[in-house]
Amino acid sequence: MEREQPINLPDDCVIIRLPEVIRMTGLSKSTIRRLVMSGDFPKAVPLMGTSHPKAPVGYVLAEVKAWVKQRIAMRD
Repeated sequence: MEREQPINLPDDCVIIRLPEVIRMTGLSKSTIRRLVMSGDFPKAVPLMGTSHPKAPVGYVLAEVKAWVKQRIAMRD
């Protein structure tokens, strides 16, 4: 059986889910949501065509990486 090759997409085309965002940032779910609401963290991208509060969402990988880099730059 032939193995599928991984798809290499640019970071601005990759959507990651909240658990990955938590691992990348070290922030809690509630802190991420608070930062999104205040405009201090990238907004979530709806993954389904609904605005239901329980509908799945993700975050653009490039935007989360940029936020992390910005935090690191603030340290210096």
